[in-house]
Amino acid sequence: HAQALTIFSPFSLAQVPEDNPAVGISHGVFWDYAEIQSNPTAMQDVYSAGKHLDAMVSVDTNTINALRASAASLAEKFEYIPNFVDVDAFDVCPDVRDKKIVVLYPRRLYRPRGFWLVVDVLPEILESYPQVEFLFVGRADRDAEEHLNELMERYPDHIRWYWLPPEEMPGAYQQADITLIPTVHS
Repeated sequence: HAQALTIFSPFSLAQVPEDNPAVGISHGVFWDYAEIQSNPTAMQDVYSAGKHLDAMVSVDTNTINALRASAASLAEKFEYIPNFVDVDAFDVCPDVRDKKIVVLYPRRLYRPRGFWLVVDVLPEILESYPQVEFLFVGRADRDAEEHLNELMERYPDHIRWYWLPPEEMPGAYQQADITLIPTVHS
């Protein structure tokens, strides 16, 4: 018998539905990589997947706006529902730190997430402001890992790097005075 609802996450996995409603979920634009943009088949797959859905949900408005520019009929299917945050878990802790200013980068260490934007300015900041410490929390691609290891050798008391599972991320944010969420891609 037919299912009551099929949910595709990400929405690009949608296939021709049977006789039941289908909803797609988007956690952000993922098709703005050069490899996908230069591949007409891959872009067509993104668009055609959305055509099979009755409705779509996006956790950000950027996805909806990006589709308005390239596939307006798909954008009309979207409902914006922002990601949830537990404001108690991510509450600000009393300031018991020393005089260091901690700058947090809480995401994957690779180009699309703006890693190189941060490390390009990092030496200038650390040389101008000796009280600054950078905290990188996330997994890295090979180039980022090699570069960050070199920077940690060069500035041993000013750069920390590790990975945490999502449920432990509030602790990283509680250490930060400044949080950076850069991006290169949408």
